[in-house]
Amino acid sequence: MADPFPASLDRGFQLLYNLEFSQAQEQFALYQRQLADDPMGPVAEAAGLLFSELNRLGVLKASFFDRDSSFQSPPMLKPDPILRDRLNSALQRAEVLAGPHLASDPNDRRALLP
Repeated sequence: MADPFPASLDRGFQLLYNLEFSQAQEQFALYQRQLADDPMGPVAEAAGLLFSELNRLGVLKASFFDRDSSFQSPPMLKPDPILRDRLNSALQRAEVLAGPHLASDPNDRRALLP
């Protein structure tokens, strides 16, 4: 059985976990070049974009103090419309790539993800 997570995909998710978003995107781009027909490539790219935006907006910041004023009046968040378009594009590419996989195997785990 083939490795379910090739090195570039696995490394990309490790980098995401460590909040190293641009390096993670490089790994996801490498994965997409290596396995251009796998919908997991654009899904991973979309995940990286989403988490980088959540980090930029401060959503991933944990605060454990009950007197922290940021909980009382959080700042208004302004999502990046260009990043939103990139995220939507990656998800659309994943859906397009998933179609043929699901046509040949309706239980294809990677194709079911998008």
